[in-house]
Amino acid sequence: MSDSFALREVYPRSERERRTLGDFLERHGLRYEEDIEYAVGAYDENDALIACGCCSGRVLKCFAVNEEARGRNLLGSILSRLSTWQFQRGNTRLLVFTKPENGVFFQQSGFFVVAATPRAMLLENLNNGFSRFAEKSLSPGDAHTPSGAVVMNCNPFTLGHRHLIEYAAARCPVLHIFLVEEDRSIFPFHVRKRLLREGTADIPNVRIHDSGPYMISAATFPTYFLKSVDEATDVCAELDITIFACGIAPPFSIRRRFAGEEPYCELTEKYNAAMRRILPDYGIALEIIPRLRAGGHTVSASIVRKILRESGPCASLHCLVPESTRLFLEGEEAAAILAKLRNNGDARCEPFLSAETAAQDNQGGKMHVGAEKKRYCRDAGIQRYSSHHCSQSRQGD
Repeated sequence: MSDSFALREVYPRSERERRTLGDFLERHGLRYEEDIEYAVGAYDENDALIACGCCSGRVLKCFAVNEEARGRNLLGSILSRLSTWQFQRGNTRLLVFTKPENGVFFQQSGFFVVAATPRAMLLENLNNGFSRFAEKSLSPGDAHTPSGAVVMNCNPFTLGHRHLIEYAAARCPVLHIFLVEEDRSIFPFHVRKRLLREGTADIPNVRIHDSGPYMISAATFPTYFLKSVDEATDVCAELDITIFACGIAPPFSIRRRFAGEEPYCELTEKYNAAMRRILPDYGIALEIIPRLRAGGHTVSASIVRKILRESGPCASLHCLVPESTRLFLEGEEAAAILAKLRNNGDARCEPFLSAETAAQDNQGGKMHVGAEKKRYCRDAGIQRYSSHHCSQSRQGD
């Protein structure tokens, strides 16, 4: 067999090339994922695909090579081509999710392990990524102060979020709030961050941070390497919690994590159960609190969006959102968001984060929608979709 090969782009938009790529991945026990933006293949002298690699956003994935073609640095060449394409787009921080047994190849190619579980590993191309993230985010004096943490999406910020924050902030010297940065919500990130800041401006020990690249989400957790999509929820939760516990918590001196309960959603309960199992091993206590109720209903961002979709910013919202959120919703800046909500519905292409994001975004009931599976999940008597699928996952309220 000749050692010569040719690298060229594989076009996912071409039905023929997409089918060829999908069949090749399937033969290697992998799955084609619809969010692939760019792919590179290695072809032999007969123009047969013998190796490939793909990417979506900043994530590199779907690497495979034929057995007889190994030892020729095909994957290294493909990885270099994908990295160049990413750098040209301005993505200098790259992530790889893979099986732990494949981690050695990426480490030999200049990637560093972020975190690993028995079933998944996250690597990135920057060394000391957590330290850089913490240095950029931490305020002077906070680094060595024992603190608590919550993870939120705030789509939009409600009194339920405020309730959880008040409770947590009263129980630790510093409370770090990690706001989901990925823009897959009805309310864009800059609006969610503004409303969170305005809604907590009177709580002096709150520190608000962008979630950065380490909070796993739909765009950051491919499932191509799992034996079954049904594994996604558990694998994603385990890796997400491990990343938080071993990478984010130490530089922020986080000793406690707070979340809202979710009695109705199996997905959120599974995440809470994973936190209960994993966090204590890293010296982090978990506290799950009851959700806030008003007018006989759970205060939920999903209910707020439902009201906005059906009635606009009306008096029914007054017991669900703080004044800062209400004023925004009644102003001109919210017009485009409200129009999108009315015209397109409550699109569920939001990030799957931790159960808190789920639970806190609803002050406890996160809704996830994935392309693979959907199921109804009750929230205060309102039916809504909740996805079992974590990959084009991370996100809800």
